Amino acid sequence: MSDIDVTDNAERQRFEARRDGELVGWIDYTTAGERLVLTHAETVHAFRGQGVGGATTQAVLDLIRTRDETPQVLPACGFVAHWIHEHPDYQDLLPH
Repeated sequence: MSDIDVTDNAERQRFEARRDGELVGWIDYTTAGERLVLTHAETVHAFRGQGVGGATTQAVLDLIRTRDETPQVLPACGFVAHWIHEHPDYQDLLPH
């Protein structure tokens, strides 16, 4: 599902995923020093089972990588932690 656009809504401390302008999911976060703690992933009910969660997670991690100083990511959300575990090419974002 590559048609998802993710933006950082810093005021709400969440990355929001939209498809055709419609909110389809999000990942909440907090910061701990230079670490970005991904605390909860959610998919809007009408879009569940369509790969939105995985596509949102990938898009969020890709967005994080584009930042000048890529922070370490702590996946406190079980879904995000499992997704990163299943995609070794994103494990470089984890603390070492």
